[in-house]
Formats: sequence, C-alpha cells, structure tokens
Amino acid sequence: MTVAAAADGLVGRRITVTALRKTANAGLARWQFRAADDHGEAVEAMLLRRSYARMEMGPAEPILQQVSEPAIYGGIIVDHYGHFLLETLNRVWAMRCCPDRRTVWHVTGPTVRPWQREIAALLGFDFDAGIRVTQATAFQDLVAPEPGFVIGVGCSPEQAEALGAFPARRPIPGRRIWVSRSLLPAHKGTLVGEDRLEAALQERGWLVFHPQLHGILTQLETMCDAEVIAGVEGSALHSLLLTRGLGAEVRILQRGRVLNPNYDIIARARGFRQSSTFAGLRRIAGSGATATQTIEDFDAVLDFVAS
Repeated sequence: MTVAAAADGLVGRRITVTALRKTANAGLARWQFRAADDHGEAVEAMLLRRSYARMEMGPAEPILQQVSEPAIYGGIIVDHYGHFLLETLNRVWAMRCCPDRRTVWHVTGPTVRPWQREIAALLGFDFDAGIRVTQATAFQDLVAPEPGFVIGVGCSPEQAEALGAFPARRPIPGRRIWVSRSLLPAHKGTLVGEDRLEAALQERGWLVFHPQLHGILTQLETMCDAEVIAGVEGSALHSLLLTRGLGAEVRILQRGRVLNPNYDIIARARGFRQSSTFAGLRRIAGSGATATQTIEDFDAVLDFVAS
C-alpha cells in the first residue's frame, strides 16, 4: 500500500454517495457508507483505510437528493484530535487544487468543534461552506481524490505541503517544553510518575505545557518557540504536522516497545530530528492509546528527556 497524490487525476464524475452509518462492529468497520459510479462500481478512493484495515462499503440506497454543482470529497469529520489531523484532513492537498469546488463531508456527530474550525481556518477553508451527506445523494460532478495521508503508511509531499500552514519562527535559545498529559482523564492513558518528572524538568528550566488548555495557534506558537519538544506518545504531538520549517528536536516516551509509525511519518514529512524510547518505562494496564504505564527507572527516563 502506498500514498499517492496527483493533481492531474482530479477529474469530476457522477458518483452516488450514501450517508455514514454506524454499525455494531469495532474499528474502521463501525462506520459504513457507499460510493459508486454510474456503472455501480465502488469508488474505493473515498473509503478510509489504514495500513492494517480499511472501511467496508455499505449497501446501496435509493437516491433522495441530486447535486449538480462541482464538488470534491473531503472525508469524514471525526472528533478525535489525532485522527482528525491525519484522516479528516487527508485530502486537503486536493482541496487546494480545486478551490472552486464545494467540499463534501461525512460527519460522525451533530456539530463541528471550535478547535476543528480553528484548524480549518488555518488551512484556508470553512466546514460550513461544504456539503454534508445526510442521505443518499447523486453528485453529477464529484472529484474523489486519493488520501494524502494514510495511517501507518505515509504522507505524500503534496499533503505535507498543504498541511504546513504555520511557519515556524527561530526557536528561543534554551527553550525546552514538556507536552504534558498529566491533566487528562485516566481513560486517555496515564504515565504514573509524570508529575515527578515534570517537577524535575521545571527545576532544570523546562516549561510544562498543557496543550488542551490553549487554542491551536497558541499550541503551535509555543512548540515552534522551543529548541526541544518532549512528551509521551500522544495526539498532541501530531500538531507538528501543521508547522513549516520547525527547528526543534522532538523526544518521545513510547507507550510500548514500538513507536506508532505515524510519528516517524510526521517527522520525515516535516524534516525535524526525532528520537524515542521505552527504556525505564513499564506498561501496567491497557494497550495502545489508552495504555497506563509507569516510570520504573526515573533516572533513565529523565536522562533521555533532559539530556
């Protein structure tokens, strides 16, 4: 599986798209919709996919609406911060190529959150100007782009260019920040001992930063000011994909023995230095994004972060 994005392939055609439906399944299979052309052939490019899974095509439904104006498919608006950055926005590269087309969205909830609107404004579009698919709709002229970012696979140069909307400034000499998770609820994953680590870093002159307490632009400004950005593996570090010319070094405490590949994909797309470790840590409950881990060797962890 590869990630490809080619502007010369952005050609509109007649495509019928159904609303997003929730199923009883887990993972990507919990959501379904159908996208098919005039011949009944599935338009696979519109389905969400990852290195390890892909959405299933839903059943056909009677057409209840016709849209004749030129449009382009954007994706599925999800409420999870990391997946929003990597997957909801994974066709921004194509939206930039087709500014005169209205963007078509599927939605998983009734509202678009303020932080989602802030990111959209940074990237130069407005969700409210788009078309939300709430019933089976026959689009007469719909572009169905390939995603520019596929989780676990890669990020196309075109997508990286489109997302890099926040120009980084020269880092402040000596500025180092710890991107904290200590105020997040336990179900989002906990590092036992993070408070002690934060106190030790503050004694060494580090800034402890809680990104969820600030707007997107403040988050980006704060991280771009730093020479070193460190934190536990988590979605807040995906914000770096929105920067351009980042001069910081990034250090990550892993949630398991293998770092989620998306962090390396983002580092390559943005060209910054990055290192990670699981040394000195031990998982004590859960897995993946909800894992609870503890600091077993405090000195080893502090040495990695603050060296």
